[in-house]
Amino acid sequence: MSYKDDIKLFTWVGVLSGVFAALLLAVVLILPFWLLWNWVAPIFSLPTLTIIQAWGLYLLIQILRVPNNYTQHD
Repeated sequence: MSYKDDIKLFTWVGVLSGVFAALLLAVVLILPFWLLWNWVAPIFSLPTLTIIQAWGLYLLIQILRVPNNYTQHD
């Protein structure tokens, strides 16, 4: 195995590790949101969500959320 083959292998391992970490993080963040929504939503006559819909709603909330910035500009 040559040096270039090692680099290609480590690059693919790194990319796959990053994708796996991103998916794991998404599941850890979305799963509680999805479970809580599907537990509380029927109380208010709202529809339950699939995990993909919960991910989309969570992403939309994060995009629309305006961060508070209390720094003073002199």
